[in-house]
Amino acid sequence: MKSKDKDRKDRDMQPAPTQAEFIAPSYALKAKAPLRDLDLAAVVAQAVMGLKDLQPDYRAVLEDECRALYAAGAAVEDTGGGERAVARLSRMAHQIRGHSGSVGFAAVCRVCDSLCGFLTGRDGLTAKEIEVARLHLDALLVVLQFTDDRQSDGRFDTVFGELEKVVRKFEGT
Repeated sequence: MKSKDKDRKDRDMQPAPTQAEFIAPSYALKAKAPLRDLDLAAVVAQAVMGLKDLQPDYRAVLEDECRALYAAGAAVEDTGGGERAVARLSRMAHQIRGHSGSVGFAAVCRVCDSLCGFLTGRDGLTAKEIEVARLHLDALLVVLQFTDDRQSDGRFDTVFGELEKVVRKFEGT
């Protein structure tokens, strides 16, 4: 029995809680700093400019994160697709997907999204699954090497298309 199935069975056997406690306010900052006379368009514009200003500094952070992700992929290979290594790879790809998309590196976000989708629900990886994960990581390196601005996503449509074909072929869809 897989560990997740065992955990689910153990959890299902536990009695359900009978009471819930509601804490008010649910977000304490609301009570401390209520928002009045807020110009949402101005706030969004300011946030966009702030993210744009972060992009040059973020590039170095993103490169470090992607190198660490690649190393996590190597650990998956070294462990033969071990559960902990796969979980770490999935967690790291998920984090990069989130912050790269927020700062405007859409191509990096898209590769990490595909990798996250592929890894979802897998405790460990077979040799073939490791190859598919490795293809994602290799595609990420290509995308990162040639991504120099926020508008680079369209240049990688062929890479994304081929990556999606590999995943569909592997999944049998």
